[in-house]
Amino acid sequence: MNSHLPTEKQQKLKQLIVIFCILLITLLFAFTLLIAEPTQELSSFELDQQGQKVGSGPTEFRIHNQQLYVAVPSNGHYVIPEADLKTIRMLSDDIATRQIAVDQKHVYCGNMILKNLNPQTVRSIGDGYISDGQVSYYCSQITERNTELNVVQEVWQILLHHTGIGSKPQSYWYPHYQLETSQSPYQLTVQGTVSNGEYTYFRGKLVEQANGHTMRYLPSYSGSSDRLRESSHYTADGTHVYYKNQRVPVQDHPQLMVFDFGGGIESEFLHDRKTQNFYYQTSPFSQKYSPYHLLNKDDEHAHDPLFLSQQGIYFYHRQEQKLQRTGDNPFSQKLTQLAPDVFHNGQDTYYLGLYDKYIRSGRGTKLCYRSTVLYRLKNAPVNRWQKIAEVKYGNSRWRAATIWKNGAQYYYFDEFGQGQGFDQAVYLIKDAYALRFILNPSRSSDDIRQYAGRGILLSPQVERLAKAKYDENFCVSELWSQNE
Repeated sequence: MNSHLPTEKQQKLKQLIVIFCILLITLLFAFTLLIAEPTQELSSFELDQQGQKVGSGPTEFRIHNQQLYVAVPSNGHYVIPEADLKTIRMLSDDIATRQIAVDQKHVYCGNMILKNLNPQTVRSIGDGYISDGQVSYYCSQITERNTELNVVQEVWQILLHHTGIGSKPQSYWYPHYQLETSQSPYQLTVQGTVSNGEYTYFRGKLVEQANGHTMRYLPSYSGSSDRLRESSHYTADGTHVYYKNQRVPVQDHPQLMVFDFGGGIESEFLHDRKTQNFYYQTSPFSQKYSPYHLLNKDDEHAHDPLFLSQQGIYFYHRQEQKLQRTGDNPFSQKLTQLAPDVFHNGQDTYYLGLYDKYIRSGRGTKLCYRSTVLYRLKNAPVNRWQKIAEVKYGNSRWRAATIWKNGAQYYYFDEFGQGQGFDQAVYLIKDAYALRFILNPSRSSDDIRQYAGRGILLSPQVERLAKAKYDENFCVSELWSQNE
């Protein structure tokens, strides 16, 4: 037993030495950082005002003081030391290639050199795809975080760059991918997709087993608009369905529909109307609770869509990537919609609203969590609802709300939404004076936005039925206030 003690002590000593060295190096660099002159970068304004554009069309490239710069959104500008300023040119005047330049030796995707491409014969295929007849690439028009650069590397490179020892870290870049080489040339089939009959690519990534020549975008609707458009990410080829370049476990058929909740990044859901199931990206909702019914198709008074099944109300937690139950389904027998985000079940009236928890301190305001809440109105019998007016502003044809009467009370059913300062779908109109004020046809959109703040509209008495919540930041106070 004792023979192992020296070895264990030596291991602990080595660990302590390593930790000490890391701390020492960190302190040395921190000291260097304090005393060194930081590297000065040209601002975007200076480059735009003083730099010379490359080409006559759309471009991200500028020449300044005999150096070529390229804009890489989210991380400023980068110098391209390899560039030949005498022969530098844009690949084309197409806006989709504004991030691609060529000189006598290289082809550049932003500040990255695309290897093995012949700059003399390279041409644009479309939507960021280029080829020299043999080698083909995709160069994205939108920058992304460089996942090949880990946090330790990035911090180290920032320190080196700040002290003038190293170059600027490639924290963001224009993603670029080389396509498989084959005898047949690549052709653009639908937006963002190329195929040569053997290989198909969606925004530079291989789509396995896809027929690129029959590829189409699935129809999509967004918000309260009934007008269909093409999905941003879901495609189908007559057999398979894809989210970006990944297979979705459903066969292509005419009853597939996409809805875009919120119109942001990763905001699309796929709806299979034949089975009444839903998919987020490539993940199907659990068959255990199907069929599902979508309660709210837009984000006017909600952060997330809510899905009804016989077993309850669910929402898809997009951070944790799983379906979560958030309450009982009060609409298991009947669901009637009075107005956007306002519903009844034959007995009670319900509406959607937002509840976001903030805490304030000397260091500012911090958002703890966001949530979408389904409320049940108190003292509002369903059989007494009477629509009496529409609220429009000025001479506009756009409707801001509808006015409803229930017994002796008047209610304001909002359609402006959270973007205009209305966090809930239903408000109680304070009194007869407030009602006349709201119904005045000369009211402007600015007047309407001030209704709640000026006390013209009040929050009615309610009971909370369901709450779809996700955390934004850790807040200590939430440990003892879980019932909010």
